[in-house]
Amino acid sequence: MATWPADNQKALIAYYGTPKSAALESQLVDVVPPFKMYYEGKPVKAIKFHKKCAFALLAALNEIWDQCKRDQKQVDAIFASVYDGAYNPRKIAGSSNWSSHAFAAAIDINAAHNGFNTGHGNMHPIVIAAFKRQGARWGGDYHGRTDPMHFEFIAGGTIAEPPSKTSVPTITKPIAPVAPTPVPISQPTTTEAKSMDIIALLPLFMQALSIGSTVVTTLNGGGSILELIKTEAPTLINLFTSIGSKLYPDLTPHDQVQVAAMIIYDKPTVTKVQAQLNTIGQDPPLIVDGSLGAKTKAAVMAFQKAKGLADVDGWPGPLTQAALAMAAIAPKATAATVAAINAAPLVALKG
Repeated sequence: MATWPADNQKALIAYYGTPKSAALESQLVDVVPPFKMYYEGKPVKAIKFHKKCAFALLAALNEIWDQCKRDQKQVDAIFASVYDGAYNPRKIAGSSNWSSHAFAAAIDINAAHNGFNTGHGNMHPIVIAAFKRQGARWGGDYHGRTDPMHFEFIAGGTIAEPPSKTSVPTITKPIAPVAPTPVPISQPTTTEAKSMDIIALLPLFMQALSIGSTVVTTLNGGGSILELIKTEAPTLINLFTSIGSKLYPDLTPHDQVQVAAMIIYDKPTVTKVQAQLNTIGQDPPLIVDGSLGAKTKAAVMAFQKAKGLADVDGWPGPLTQAALAMAAIAPKATAATVAAINAAPLVALKG
């Protein structure tokens, strides 16, 4: 479990950054909940959160999902699907101090039944325990005026007991579900890997990418999904476990696997790399589909070699992405092509 900063402005700014600054906002990522959530009745595509605590948020939501037997009706019944805000660069009401929401390190759930200064409110124990297990501090535990809708990744949270197999709620007042549009989660950068040299993991990454390409090719050709699961899934899980355990030793095995998979299969970055290569004259042009296949890797290697980069390996890491970005905005590139490229988010995740 991560260690969160102390509850004072100096510690919070040192850990998360200064609210409203470009430095802090550059560290925001999108967390997609494992179950449907709603804000004022509308589906929530993703929750904007600070990358240093995004995976703790995701782990808490995953636990809620698991405790509710992965049943949306169970989640709705305990009002865990009612989202009432996260990142909000504002100060605490009646204070000159920044709110934990301003650091993108807090989330509010089911405010209607857990209003400010209402004691412990009506927050379900499953939700409370899931966040506390990630070291989050619950507003219902505040001394004096409580805020039971509120969970924040700040020091002072109490540790919860292991989840009970009998704690699944009884469905009483479900919220009518609205189908949201799935949005992929924005992944963390490799700087989050504590003192871990990402280069040492490239063979594992490339092996996983190779298997991923095989899976896509087989499915597109009408191959058997069951056969793919039998032949490829065990290898992929082992690879993800090896990568995730090295990069994020503090996470649970379940979350280590999930993080590794998200780092490897990063379509937004590959999509942008392909578009940039086409912009600077890739011949023949690449199909911009977000897949790091053989043609894309060959084009990346050719670019790396032409630019004299140290690693000519076909891996579009941060240095390669930076060189591509500079090449793409050269005078020969038209404003239209540059605008098209910049429309896709650049996420430097790998290598």
